Amino acid sequence: MHLRLETLGCILSPFLVFFIMTRYRHLKRDAANLKLKITPDGELYLNSIGTLWFESLQPSVKIFSGPYIWHLGQIFKVWRLYSDTNGAFIQPVVQSWIEADRMLSNSAIKEIYDLKGVRDFLPLYDPPEESALAIRKFISYGAIIIGKTKTTQFVSGEGSMDWVDYQCSFNPRGDRYQDTSMSSVGSAAGLASYDWIDSSLGTDTFGSVLWPAAAQGIFGLRPTHSVLDNSGVPPLSEHLDTVGCFSRSVDMFLKIGNAWFNGTFQHKFELPQKLLVPIMFWKPYQTPYLASIVEYFIRDLGKVLDVQRIEYDIETEWASTSLPQSNTPLKDYLATTLATIQLYDCYHNNAKFRNDFHAKKGYQPYVNPMIRFKW
Repeated sequence: MHLRLETLGCILSPFLVFFIMTRYRHLKRDAANLKLKITPDGELYLNSIGTLWFESLQPSVKIFSGPYIWHLGQIFKVWRLYSDTNGAFIQPVVQSWIEADRMLSNSAIKEIYDLKGVRDFLPLYDPPEESALAIRKFISYGAIIIGKTKTTQFVSGEGSMDWVDYQCSFNPRGDRYQDTSMSSVGSAAGLASYDWIDSSLGTDTFGSVLWPAAAQGIFGLRPTHSVLDNSGVPPLSEHLDTVGCFSRSVDMFLKIGNAWFNGTFQHKFELPQKLLVPIMFWKPYQTPYLASIVEYFIRDLGKVLDVQRIEYDIETEWASTSLPQSNTPLKDYLATTLATIQLYDCYHNNAKFRNDFHAKKGYQPYVNPMIRFKW
């Protein structure tokens, strides 16, 4: 008897995402028919180390150096490995079917999207039997899902320094130590870092698409709230949640829009009749550098739309109303509104998880300080 180890399986590290499966063989030569058999003690050993699949081969079969992928009952040699040097991914996947006659893109998706047959990193629940609606639409239009990306705990708006169990993805800009921002960090950082990703999907509750896009220097789109069903995406706050996407080009947004929104209700398309410029909003950003950029953008937008430019101050408009609350500045009156909604929903939407975890483990789950504060 002898033991032979070959690298054939799937591994994810902070610095490398590639497919590798470990196959162990405890073998015995049967001289009568020259077949290789697994002895009973070998089978027990394989089971004890968690081996899910093994087989014996003819002695004449030559096995070349790996790595390999075991996929749909067959072994495939890996031709190229992609390094995840910025730690964008939490889990690689291999898509087992392509339903469309076209190819949209190689796409990475935020970890919280349900993906059929793929268990989330917390093995408390069984893998979903169906993908999220946004993912099904995406795949049917030709998207190839290549992996799930990192997100903050319970998709809350943690900063890079708030992560504990996992290291936050790295922002590829500058010295790589700029904040990645909010919860869709892996999807934004991955797309900004690697040219082998064409698009990525996130979600947005309180800026988790818009802020990472700005931080990583890519395009981010938060669609109109509720224009697409969020089924298959665990809620943070139903009042604020929406799916979202990242891209390096506006053209890719058009393709994603065709995949997501064909057949959904749309508002009647009309060009705006006037351009409101929120002068007090821009006042804190009136540095010589930023002021010129904003001014050029407003001027060009007005020319394209052929509309009148109107300087507008919402605080003045608010104070002119007859509402009793108008004595308080609007920014103060609404200062905690969104945060209050999010905090309430974050606690109650995660109640099932807390209860299920306690029932199974006998103790409450450890969560990061930011989540403890919200709960």
